[in-house]
Amino acid sequence: MLVIALGLFIAYSSIGGSGFSFPSLSSSSQAKQEVILLQAADCTECISLASAQAVFTIPMRNVSSGEEFNKLVSKYSIRKLPALIVSNQSLFTEQAAGQIVQQFTLRAGALVYETVTPPYYDVSSKKVKGIVNATTISPANCHECVNVSDVVGSLASVGVNLRSVDNLQETDSRAIELISRYHLTALPAFIFSPDLLEYPEFSQQWAKVGSTEADGNLVLHNLFAPYKNLSSGNKDGLVRLTYISANVCRTCYNATLHRNVLVGQFKIFIASETTIDASSGQGAALVRQYNLTKVPTVILSREAAAYASLTDAWQQVGSVESDGAFVFRAIDQLQNVNYTTVTNGVVSPNGIATPSASAGPGSTDSSAQVS
Repeated sequence: MLVIALGLFIAYSSIGGSGFSFPSLSSSSQAKQEVILLQAADCTECISLASAQAVFTIPMRNVSSGEEFNKLVSKYSIRKLPALIVSNQSLFTEQAAGQIVQQFTLRAGALVYETVTPPYYDVSSKKVKGIVNATTISPANCHECVNVSDVVGSLASVGVNLRSVDNLQETDSRAIELISRYHLTALPAFIFSPDLLEYPEFSQQWAKVGSTEADGNLVLHNLFAPYKNLSSGNKDGLVRLTYISANVCRTCYNATLHRNVLVGQFKIFIASETTIDASSGQGAALVRQYNLTKVPTVILSREAAAYASLTDAWQQVGSVESDGAFVFRAIDQLQNVNYTTVTNGVVSPNGIATPSASAGPGSTDSSAQVS
């Protein structure tokens, strides 16, 4: 996006190679040489292109109203404001000429850039697009549930312009009405005005995570666990971890190392943790129940199903049992650890070294990647 690139050419490395050239534009001394910054006079919230001055060799001229404004909008088929109109490629600085110029298009004999970053002024509707209003509904008596402020704050951190945030509690009369209107099944709930879809990072993914309601509002359905299930009244996503150790194997890795990835990468909320030796009575029962052939390992309770990112990745490294438990089985894919085998219920004391290769969720090496 130009607005990012204009920060003293910060985006040079990502825009593309040099050597780009538009069809020849008039450079006659009689031709008017100018750079016009076309803005909507009544859009104080629109993104600014003032920093664009850094890439031009002459001062920009601001046009925001009047007959000239209307003519320029019509002549250059401007749809979004602010916009830049450059009469000649030679008006770019030497550094910008081979880089940022590529983000302009040739229209009516000039180089034109229309903002792609909200908020912007939509010429056809004469409205500002990209101003978002948010409503959150927090559940009662769920201190474990995700903090709505953290989620809303993350939107602002990626550039979403939030005009207002209305934080409701489950028992508020308006919250009750919204729960009914949108058939909400879990809390916290997040409802956004339609303009959130002006941001490409959300419009491209929204169908996977939320719905567009009859009134145009957007309801997030791919919830952040833990959350309150309104049908059962339970808190979903409170996961119990069971670490299966191999005490007879002195060189085997510590299964609690799985915690780092589960919490850090997949944001699992751990309600309780237990370590059980595979050779103990309780451990032997789990070995039989889940047919464990390699240890140490980790078992997650069925509540882990509330975490969509984990369930997607788990298919590659583990199994989901008939009782809903998540059993990690790709132990031999971990990086730089020792594990051992279980044969006929007997845990071998001999450690087996894994190769230096990345694993998936549960990897004990910080360099491992999750596919």
